[in-house]
Amino acid sequence: MSCTHQQATLFDVEETFPERFAQWLAFHRDNPQVWAWFKFYAGELQKHQQIGSARLIGERIRWETAVRVTREADLPKLNDHHWPYYARLLMATDERFAGFFHTRDAKFDVDIETLVRLANEE
Repeated sequence: MSCTHQQATLFDVEETFPERFAQWLAFHRDNPQVWAWFKFYAGELQKHQQIGSARLIGERIRWETAVRVTREADLPKLNDHHWPYYARLLMATDERFAGFFHTRDAKFDVDIETLVRLANEE
């Protein structure tokens, strides 16, 4: 099924975009703390490096939540496939991070405007 990005909504995202994006979007909405952590640790990393690694930030989030959260049931399941979406969202929404992450456009399956719009819908 083909649909223009301007017509996409949360309700048809699974039919419009590949499965990974739909999974990330659902995770992003269910776990806003992960977005907050990603932004925080990206800021910490940027103090020391000119180019960031979304995977490195993801692993830092894993580490910090593992040592600080006392009940394993309280931990969100962190999927490595989510980090590229968080990196693109951060670069698109905070000019301090423009170009901070290297991206592989050939493997990315949604345009930035749609990513930002859908990530911010309630």
